[in-house]
Amino acid sequence: MSFGVFGLCGAGGNTTTLNPTTAAITISNVVNQETSFTGHYDTLALGGTNMGNVISGTISDSSGYVSVGNGDTRILMTGGAWTFTGVNTFHGGIGINTNTLTIAGTGQLGAGNYAGTIGISSNAALNYASSVSQTNSGVISGPGSLTNAAGQLTLAATNTYTGSTAIGLNSTLTIGGAGLLGNGIYAGPITNNGALNYASTASQVLAGVISGPGSLTNAGPGPLILTGPNTYTGNTTVSSGTLVLASPTLATNSTITVANPGLLTLNFAGVNLVSAIVLNGVPQGPGVYNSGNTPLISGTGSLQIPGIGTFTNPTRITGFSLNGANVVITGTNGQAGDAYYLLTSTNLSLPRSQWQPVATNVPGSSGNYTFTATNAVAPGALQQYYILSNTNN
Repeated sequence: MSFGVFGLCGAGGNTTTLNPTTAAITISNVVNQETSFTGHYDTLALGGTNMGNVISGTISDSSGYVSVGNGDTRILMTGGAWTFTGVNTFHGGIGINTNTLTIAGTGQLGAGNYAGTIGISSNAALNYASSVSQTNSGVISGPGSLTNAAGQLTLAATNTYTGSTAIGLNSTLTIGGAGLLGNGIYAGPITNNGALNYASTASQVLAGVISGPGSLTNAGPGPLILTGPNTYTGNTTVSSGTLVLASPTLATNSTITVANPGLLTLNFAGVNLVSAIVLNGVPQGPGVYNSGNTPLISGTGSLQIPGIGTFTNPTRITGFSLNGANVVITGTNGQAGDAYYLLTSTNLSLPRSQWQPVATNVPGSSGNYTFTATNAVAPGALQQYYILSNTNN
């Protein structure tokens, strides 16, 4: 069932409710027909039981919009599942009481910079899956969850939602401006299949588990403190500000990059084994790195790059797969305790020193290994080659 222009009632502030039950509906544009602007707003209540409803055009405020509370449009989702695919311009808040509100296609809120509040109830979710960039500078609150399934999503407010956070493949979730998660201490789990970029001026503690193959970057200047038992396997970069680790949870097959004015603080006892370390743009050799030999690391802990793999064992590659822009290679009979590097190039004739390392791993006593190279497939390349090496160049 499709509609062209759908008008909200226009006198003194009203709620217009859509309750599709037998078939999904598609609406091109929603126009607020409010005629009494001062002290009034109109609400579009989205209900029903159908899970495939789409508003493909623009949801706008009234023609006489002055400010929030004076001629704006608000959204209240009470049933069904709804998807916005248009460039919406309304300024009022959003309430998601059940199921999932998805921003998809080339859809946006606030024409790309939305300052309205978003409340997400328990068992409800906001899913940003648009191909265009979005900044949310209003507070996201409630026990519900947030998913950045596609594109670039920036959160610039002091958000207080407590549900889970998920980042999709090839997506980037940025905490920017003076933005925060969990009002500064976020205990929810973060599943990262893309990139998590902390670029806020405020201090943030992430106490929940960060998992997945995605990367983590602290672009500061605010400090980012990780206290959870993280299991993410992607690379970690500190380009500004301070990244604080409360425990040695960096993946053994990951690359750690630190550059001025960034600082990596290791607030744990002992050593965190990693496959590669890059300090101020310079790849480091095997060894132990800590506050005693580099000003880019502070704290009581250390990072260690194990010795170069000797290949005395005839290692065997058992699997090669592509997952979007990611490459996964598995193998057996690796040299336990030594580092192996996955190198790539789009030109087979280049000297080995010009091939780029995209993943590293150190096999355990079993000799089994898995390389997960995040975003290792060159966009637009007609061909690409990979080598398993005992050096990173």
